[in-house]
Amino acid sequence: MKTSDYHLIGHSLGNVIIRNAFRKDYPAGLGKIVMLAPPNQPAHLAKRLKKNLIYRVFTGDSGQKLSEEKFYRDLPIPRVPFGVIAGDKGQSLTFSEPNDGVVTVGSTKLEGMADWILLHHGHTFIMNCKDTFEHCKRFIESGRFKQPESK
Repeated sequence: MKTSDYHLIGHSLGNVIIRNAFRKDYPAGLGKIVMLAPPNQPAHLAKRLKKNLIYRVFTGDSGQKLSEEKFYRDLPIPRVPFGVIAGDKGQSLTFSEPNDGVVTVGSTKLEGMADWILLHHGHTFIMNCKDTFEHCKRFIESGRFKQPESK
């Protein structure tokens, strides 16, 4: 059976790619987007390392853009319902605020999101967790991460 409806779930920088694609457009049928641990604002580590020679050699121009406010301001906001799942199982060595080890909790938020939820997972493996899967499934089905409370 062929269906015309599809949804996107992106992790980390994959969400930057998803947002950037809105400059052109998606094929008809795009329903919802779930962003897992997205850097929707300049990446904390990219800002800290942008002047580091080794970082610059490995990341090139892309690494520099990830530290710039303008780059994120210019990214299109999805025109379909989207939700964000952030993690807070990070570290305090290089962060002074809640984080998932790579991005801060606050930098995952994006204007226009239909829903947002915080899970106790780290950045690298957030997509492998059962509760992450359940929240993604629920969002795609209902447009919300949590079930409405019964009255």
